[in-house]
Amino acid sequence: GQGLGFDDVVDSYVDAGDPGNGVLDFGTSVDFSISLWFANCAGSCTLINKGNNASGQSGYVISITNNEGFRASIRNGSNDGFCLVNGPLSLAPNKSWRHVAVVFLRKASCTTSDILIYVNGTRENGTVVDTSSSNTNANINNSEKFLIGASVTSGNPPLTSNDPSIDDVRVYNRVLSADEIKRLYNSGR
Repeated sequence: GQGLGFDDVVDSYVDAGDPGNGVLDFGTSVDFSISLWFANCAGSCTLINKGNNASGQSGYVISITNNEGFRASIRNGSNDGFCLVNGPLSLAPNKSWRHVAVVFLRKASCTTSDILIYVNGTRENGTVVDTSSSNTNANINNSEKFLIGASVTSGNPPLTSNDPSIDDVRVYNRVLSADEIKRLYNSGR
């Protein structure tokens, strides 16, 4: 592919900004989906981040961690409010290209039926790690930039990830069906 390779040494990442029309914010009730290909995550990697990782900030994150594997979360604007779902540990750091899609269903709950994780076109069983008194219908609007390959914490410059390659990032303001996700995976193989 023609994916972007990110290198910690030069702090490389993509900054898609914060569109003034709020197209990447999704409020409290807009279901949304994110699809992407990634590889070469050499450790914990932030793939997508829209928000500030500091406590008390709203937004959403898709990342890979050394111990928990793939994870997706929504944070509301309170200090204790987020919904975090872990996907398969098999997505823990390695060098293979994988397609992932996350569907965020904005309900008044935090379950694996609210944040759906697909790997290589197949729905995976996730695990709710922490609800911290939040639901997926929390208000996630914020003025932070949409970052690919980095995260940000309280006024600091973006913290880049461990050398991932990321390709074909797509954001939808609707639910992608299982068939649509399978087609995205098949079209990129």
